[in-house]
Amino acid sequence: MIHLIHGPDTVASRNYLQRLREGNSEIVTLDCRRLTKELLAENLNQSKLFASTLVIIDWLEEKHLPLDLSSQADILIVWSAQNLKDFAWADKVTTFPIKAVTIFKLADSFGLRQLALSQINLEAVLREKETPEAIVGMLARQLKLISFHLSGNLEAISKSSFVKNKIADQSKLWSERGIKRAFRALLEADLAIKSGLEPRVVLSLALTKINP
Repeated sequence: MIHLIHGPDTVASRNYLQRLREGNSEIVTLDCRRLTKELLAENLNQSKLFASTLVIIDWLEEKHLPLDLSSQADILIVWSAQNLKDFAWADKVTTFPIKAVTIFKLADSFGLRQLALSQINLEAVLREKETPEAIVGMLARQLKLISFHLSGNLEAISKSSFVKNKIADQSKLWSERGIKRAFRALLEADLAIKSGLEPRVVLSLALTKINP
């Protein structure tokens, strides 16, 4: 059985992939970031040599297609951050599109330390039924991008000059100490939500704690 997981909402799709991995003690992972199309085919054809029943092809891109599945494993999971156009070879397809631009508005208002607007955007995102895990993940990602700028690692931010300029503006409002404090607040919020507390209240308090 071949299960394709793809789409630009990588926070949600990676969480979904992690849930599928749980309970499988023996997993073979083929990381396409380190493999050409030819090397992927070679490794995939050798996967039957492993005692595992689960093979994961991670970070697949269009350039790796078509796949040589002549020696597929009993269970094959394929993950991609792209919206793949060719997926007729998959028995099951789970797509994770970006639900709305609102979560990006939340990330930007958060990065600009605009507390009132962040609270408004948080309510809008929750109304759109976005998961608390995705919200925390997006805010943590924004902090990571700002941290890249503060450390001078500009190439790690994005290939887009628009995104780089936006993060540059936001980074003027942050310090490394503030980034660490914000990461800690998000971690505490994530743990509180997982312990059963109301996500709306926890996330709102976290925003206030980070930007009092």
